[in-house]
Amino acid sequence: MDNTVPDDTEMMRKIPAHAEGTMMRREQFGAMLAGGNMAILNFNHDALAIWDLIDGIRSVADIETALAKEYKAEDVHLYLMDFMRYCSTSGHITLRNP
Repeated sequence: MDNTVPDDTEMMRKIPAHAEGTMMRREQFGAMLAGGNMAILNFNHDALAIWDLIDGIRSVADIETALAKEYKAEDVHLYLMDFMRYCSTSGHITLRNP
């Protein structure tokens, strides 16, 4: 299995999905994510907005387009890339090729 983290161009083409066994609970601060042997993550509302757009159908580029309508476009790309890289390396999401 290849655990290489994709560069930004490759990442934008990927289709993320919630990893099997991942559970999410909404909280006043955003959300709490846990599952299996994964670390428990606390998401703020910005991270929760990304999580809610991950459906196994949309590409990372599609998610960025949707977020850019609600947030400052210049902030979206960096935050989204950091989120996708962290969640994929921690096992909370999977990334597949289209």
